[in-house]
Amino acid sequence: MKSVSVMVGDSVTLYTDDTETQGAQELVWKIQGENKFIAEIDKEINTLSVPGNDEEPFKGRLKLDGQTGSLTITNLKTTDSRVYELQIKTSRETKYKIFNVIVRDEAKTVSVKEGESVTLRTGLIEIKGYDRILWKFEDHLMGELNKATNQLSLYNNTDVRFKGRLQLNENTGSLTISNSKTTDSGVYHLNMSSSSHFLQRTMTVTVSDPGHYTSNEALKWGFGILVLVVVVVVVIVVLIYCCRKKSKPGQQNNVSGDQGNETDKPLHNEED
Repeated sequence: MKSVSVMVGDSVTLYTDDTETQGAQELVWKIQGENKFIAEIDKEINTLSVPGNDEEPFKGRLKLDGQTGSLTITNLKTTDSRVYELQIKTSRETKYKIFNVIVRDEAKTVSVKEGESVTLRTGLIEIKGYDRILWKFEDHLMGELNKATNQLSLYNNTDVRFKGRLQLNENTGSLTISNSKTTDSGVYHLNMSSSSHFLQRTMTVTVSDPGHYTSNEALKWGFGILVLVVVVVVVIVVLIYCCRKKSKPGQQNNVSGDQGNETDKPLHNEED
């Protein structure tokens, strides 16, 4: 059984073995334990079918190589964590090839401030299970580990944006960009290949200018200030209203007192 560890959103290709499939009359892909197949090549009648694309959970996400029989699952989900079974049928026997696919739900976005270092991780402790690891930014090669040639290559000079700022970990294959710049923001591509499968991953990097607020941060601050102003205005209005309400009874008492005093004044005698 081949174990394949991937992340949500990755694409993975499960390889067949040319030596094993040579002479096969039929190649059938299934989820172990289920009766129906998700992809099939029948070489006797020269047909290729991918019924798994017609329904969930794989709807529209399966690709079957008509030449090799390799199966690709795109935009992986956690529900794709299954044991996949390839049946290689000949006139004499049926051979099996098993893949245990584990899909992890981990963040694939990295946000840093300009000047900080960015490390794009493969998720591997050791690269011994992979023959080749390749990093790209847009269409530009950045770094490569090749076990077949025992070489580690950094393409610092092919893209002046990264000149002298790239480091590739020879044990894990993780790529580090030092002294990051806002121009480093974008989508990075990771390709990892082994004898049993091929993995494709994209990671998004955002490098912000620490001297300026982002639009979202500005909106948050503006909204906070607006709320504070509204609260202060409401408090002032309430205080004014309460003060006026308290002063009214006193004014009424003074008026009534004055009227009483005028009534009690003695009348002057006209004869005097």
